Amino acid sequence: MKLIIDGCNLFNLLYFNSKLNQSHGGDYDGFKRIIHSFVQALRDCDIDPYVVLDGGSNSAKLETRKLRAQSRIDNASKLSLGLQGSVLPTLWRKVSLHNERSQRYILCKRYTATSFCRYFNIKKQLLPVFAAVTGNDYVKLRKMDIILRWEEYSSMEGSFARFYGLLSWLASFKSPKEALDSVLKLIDSNYNRQMMALAMSGLTVGIDDYQVPSGFLERFFNNGVAPAPCLLPEPHRVLPDWTLLLFMKGGLPSCMLDVLLMRTLVMSTQVQDMQMSSANITSRPIRQVFYGLLLAGKKESQSSQEPPGGYVEEYDREGRHLTSSMVEAVQPSALEHFPLDKLDQAPHSVRCEVFLETLGVSSSSLIGVPPKLRLPVAVTCYWLRHAKPQPDQLLLNALLLGLVYGVLCSQRAKGPDKLFERLRSHIQNRAGGPDLAVAHAYSQWQCCLRDSLHLNQLLLLPLAEPQCAWLYKGTLLHQLVADLDRGTLTPDSLLLGSSSSERLYRALLDAVHTSHAAGSTVSGAIPSSLRKPQDDLMTRLEVLALEEEDDDAGGAENPKQEDDGLPGVKGHPGFPGEEGENGDRGSPGPAGPLGLRGCPGMRGVKGSRGYSGNKTTVIHIQTYPSPL
Repeated sequence: MKLIIDGCNLFNLLYFNSKLNQSHGGDYDGFKRIIHSFVQALRDCDIDPYVVLDGGSNSAKLETRKLRAQSRIDNASKLSLGLQGSVLPTLWRKVSLHNERSQRYILCKRYTATSFCRYFNIKKQLLPVFAAVTGNDYVKLRKMDIILRWEEYSSMEGSFARFYGLLSWLASFKSPKEALDSVLKLIDSNYNRQMMALAMSGLTVGIDDYQVPSGFLERFFNNGVAPAPCLLPEPHRVLPDWTLLLFMKGGLPSCMLDVLLMRTLVMSTQVQDMQMSSANITSRPIRQVFYGLLLAGKKESQSSQEPPGGYVEEYDREGRHLTSSMVEAVQPSALEHFPLDKLDQAPHSVRCEVFLETLGVSSSSLIGVPPKLRLPVAVTCYWLRHAKPQPDQLLLNALLLGLVYGVLCSQRAKGPDKLFERLRSHIQNRAGGPDLAVAHAYSQWQCCLRDSLHLNQLLLLPLAEPQCAWLYKGTLLHQLVADLDRGTLTPDSLLLGSSSSERLYRALLDAVHTSHAAGSTVSGAIPSSLRKPQDDLMTRLEVLALEEEDDDAGGAENPKQEDDGLPGVKGHPGFPGEEGENGDRGSPGPAGPLGLRGCPGMRGVKGSRGYSGNKTTVIHIQTYPSPL
């Protein structure tokens, strides 16, 4: 049996009810386990879940989204001060699942529209009227100061009396038009004509939004194929054919619809220092390239409600208040002959080049890094150059140790590991607010990672997509920074006795060191090569070298690639979990420098220490408004 689940409601419920930490940027490994347990219980009952995430909105819902964004800012501010609040972590949409077996079950009641209508003795076609009159994201009569006393028609009391009364009142009508006309008569008898006209417009739009196009999703749910373009709702026809199936399966970010349809984007807010600029500003240059690829070749809209051509209106916090700003879209010159509808035809080497140049990272610096960690390492290099204040070495060391911890987490099925236990002993879920300097720095890193993942998806995965559940654990990283700063811990002492993890840490540090040294003269702006023709033969050769190593390692450029976890890809022997072609553990991995001391442009801090020592389907659909 197929079951469609409202993903946003589900993830809010699971994360907040699980008591996972919210003050340190998220504990994604714990979130992954909770999601897996829930979904696997459904699978054990032969239920095939389809988790539907919001697939873009429209101008009617923009005000609601802005209100929610302000609420997130308020909650993040409370959490930063050690007060109570609720904020989902930045990468919650990126947590993935694997097919594993279990024996857990969920006791639940099954509701259907047919039984609901039979119970209240109303016709099914009247449900959109019930939803619109009750209120949803698009229309709320109460916000228009229109109050209708549906409780008078109810035989029950309490908080549900008005719903029960409205349903009882609707039972006497045969068609939506008849019911809507009667609602308007009730409004007309109590309010002026201006209010009635406003209510009529809102209710009509609200009811029409529930009319699902016939056959729109049937092909996807029955056969797993994209809907026919001619059956898409008119606004969604801005999506090129090649994007449809990827978009339905969650392989493309839903925010691209907001950019294409309205040229707006409402940014999320995480726990950070509210006295400083928004963490989203750090990754804005990455989004500018994302916008440029989406809007390339798009005709300028004649609507006065949209930003001018070549710009996207971003809603983000300034201090503790939501504000908007116009952000220029930047199209990479290397892809100027590949507008969005032909972007899938661009050579892999060009798409890889654009991605790496956007982050200001050379492909040669990533060759020693396992493919599944190249993207987060590239993000880290970008973060070191663009974050403000500039991250110090303690923050970098803790972040790289966190990546090593993620690799070990993904290998737990192979047996106990002493380093994993040592790292886990440093996890602290303390009450009160976080160290705001650390929280702000890592919030910037997560914003850079989120926007890089979006750009990588739009470019059809020129870099292998990592498993985000293993990339960041806030309660661990914050404590590691504190321990490193006090001198009670060093990367050297922590990694002692784990040669494979030591080599992995060394390779990551080497990549960051090489890239940071090469990019010490790079400014904080978008690389100039994105604005003018790129004739650098060396850059192309480096990308080809990276591709060749990926081929040797069994990597794939195809967005349909199977995600086999962060560690252990063939061709990269010497790292945790990796095997050679014949199953052997291989020779030791590449050696790197012993630390970042003296690295050009890397600001030192007191006590800084370098390292010294030897199937659930997730789909994006324009969801229809829910009541209440």
